[in-house]
Amino acid sequence: MRITGPWFNILDEHFSLHLNTEAVSGFRVNTQSTDEKQVSKTLEIVDANHQIIALILLNAGQETDNVNLWNELIAEEISRGNCLG
Repeated sequence: MRITGPWFNILDEHFSLHLNTEAVSGFRVNTQSTDEKQVSKTLEIVDANHQIIALILLNAGQETDNVNLWNELIAEEISRGNCLG
């Protein structure tokens, strides 16, 4: 992860994100069951008009360090009150 000016950048072998933080108003986390055992989460990053400017799907069946990191980041932001209702 790297912050350059207003840009938040993630450069990974399997994932890249370049997000202008000045355009971000907040985010929403949606959870839905995909079957009896799996739950999928989406992270919706929104602008001041609550329009989605980025959507990240966190695969339920994918317990990797990257998914765990996303879960930790989301939990931290929710605890700070940055999650929109």
